[in-house]
Order: sequence, then structure tokens, then C-alpha cells
Amino acid sequence: MPPPILVTYEIIGPADAPETGVTSSFELLGYNTSSNTSTEVPTVQALREAFPYLGRFHFRAKIPLSSSSPSEHAWLDLADGDAPLPVWVEKN
Repeated sequence: MPPPILVTYEIIGPADAPETGVTSSFELLGYNTSSNTSTEVPTVQALREAFPYLGRFHFRAKIPLSSSSPSEHAWLDLADGDAPLPVWVEKN
């Protein structure tokens, strides 16, 4: 079985909402990020189904702007449920 994908998230909402600012993570199981086959890549819908909270959420992924400067990033809206999730693979 491939290693789990660690999904880290932060809940952003109204300043007076108790869940605003909560940061946590969970594991997305069953996907092989070293494979290039579409059946192995998790989709936005898989993320939504595995998300540990009920309700309607808007998902965004933090993506690097270039490989030469990983500290520079942008936010990618994840609106299409069939789209593959952008996965950051750490190089050791």
C-alpha cells in the first residue's frame, strides 16, 4: 500500500467564529503519488469526501510559483471535483 498523503488545512471564516484559525491535518489513503496514472492521483472530490468536517467548504491548494523559489507561492481554487489534486511531494 502506498504511503498516505498528509493533508494540512486551516479554517478561515468570520473573526468571531470559534473554528476560525483552526489548523490541523488528516491522512488521505490509497493513492500513489509517484505514479503518473490518473487512477492513482487523488481528485478534489476525494478530498471533499475525506474532509473531517460536515458542511460546505471552499478548498484551495498552496502551490509553488517556481521550483527555484519554493517560498513563493499562489493559491489555486479547487472547484472541479474531477480535477486531480495538486500534491506537494517532499524530496529527502
